[in-house]
Amino acid sequence: MQAVIFDCDGVLVDSEFVAAKAVSALLARYAPSIDLVKLRRHYAGVTDAAMVDLLRSEFGIDLPDDFLDQAEAAIDQALIDELEPIAGARETVRRVTVPVGVASNSYRARVARSLARAELTGEFGNHLYCADMVAHPKPAPDVYLAAAHGLAAQPHNCIAVEDSVTGTRSARAAGMTVIGFLGGRHIQHETADQLRAAGAHPLASTMAQVGSVLRALGVFR
Repeated sequence: MQAVIFDCDGVLVDSEFVAAKAVSALLARYAPSIDLVKLRRHYAGVTDAAMVDLLRSEFGIDLPDDFLDQAEAAIDQALIDELEPIAGARETVRRVTVPVGVASNSYRARVARSLARAELTGEFGNHLYCADMVAHPKPAPDVYLAAAHGLAAQPHNCIAVEDSVTGTRSARAAGMTVIGFLGGRHIQHETADQLRAAGAHPLASTMAQVGSVLRALGVFR
């Protein structure tokens, strides 16, 4: 294997739950009965813009034209206030013996802030590949293909670590092996089966388990 590429939200930082909670609080102004559990289940791994489109179609809510801007601001503030790294993320990334990168469906500025807060910036350098840098976000393969190219690796020789169906489909479409990560607070009971069905194998519930898989593949010390 030539590279390991990590999703950011829900893999390196425990942000999906924080973001869903922030959007839920904002939506309460327009739809007081919004279901936080349903929100987490449907929108993990998608872009903010796609999330707003899904909210309109899924819940039939008449959202204001500036709702995306409101949602992005609410999420950014919540991440500043509440974001924590996934337990063991720093140690795991530092022990990978091949080049590492990040492939995220968030925009680059948010990813950079999240990694800085998690003290991971130095581990990835400039190898951040994000939705606002490619033509098509996940589940299209663009962001993972960009990451492989930036890391001078062949996609089929890359390992992706993903927590969402959207991200898993993206990495698989790029031709990568996917470790499905189940360690974030947003993970639901059915997520393991969903990730497996999308092509993630094996699954890992902790960063220690991710390390064990990478060690077995010969890219972890």
